Amino acid sequence: MRYVTGGALVLGIAAGVWLSDWFKGLGLGGGAGVGIGQRGMSGIQANADGEPADIGVSYQTTSVVQGPPSLRVVIKDRSYFLRDGETDTPIELPALVEAIKQQPPDDDGIKLRLYQTNDARQSARVALLEELQAAGVPAAAVHEYQDAVE
Repeated sequence: MRYVTGGALVLGIAAGVWLSDWFKGLGLGGGAGVGIGQRGMSGIQANADGEPADIGVSYQTTSVVQGPPSLRVVIKDRSYFLRDGETDTPIELPALVEAIKQQPPDDDGIKLRLYQTNDARQSARVALLEELQAAGVPAAAVHEYQDAVE
């Protein structure tokens, strides 16, 4: 009985697919699809050159002003390095804190993006964050990356 029911089901589906060729609008597709208008008609009129015609609508473009980039600092062992592209320049903690204080925030309000290598010491990280807090740099202006860098 189970085989008869399964066979009837398979034959019914096959017959439905075959009959859908005879009755357009039903079946697995192959039609022009559903849409509005005629093929090639976009509602934009073109002039003789094929360019879109001027319909009297003007668009005003605005330029996006980006803020200054934030400082990128890498902690390697107990040392601090300013990263500019692929170049790392060593810097002492007092000079680094002063540079961060003077740095205007970027578009996200970040002044410092802090990276660490695998051998970075947490004492160096804590010392930097404590000096920044004492200098009045808000914690929200510092973004620490969790993944180690080279």
